[in-house]
Amino acid sequence: MRKDQKSRSMKREEMIYEQTKHANFIASSSLEGIEIPKEPVFTSLAQVRKHFQQS
Repeated sequence: MRKDQKSRSMKREEMIYEQTKHANFIASSSLEGIEIPKEPVFTSLAQVRKHFQQS
């Protein structure tokens, strides 16, 4: 396997791992009664700052 193919394979595996980890976190949180949205509410740091400065 060439180096660039191996690198792509590792990136894909890391992406799958992170997606699975996130899904498991959401599922376990719901068992505790905590609802976590699947999609992030804020997509940037600026949105987070704006939201909490207004509160």
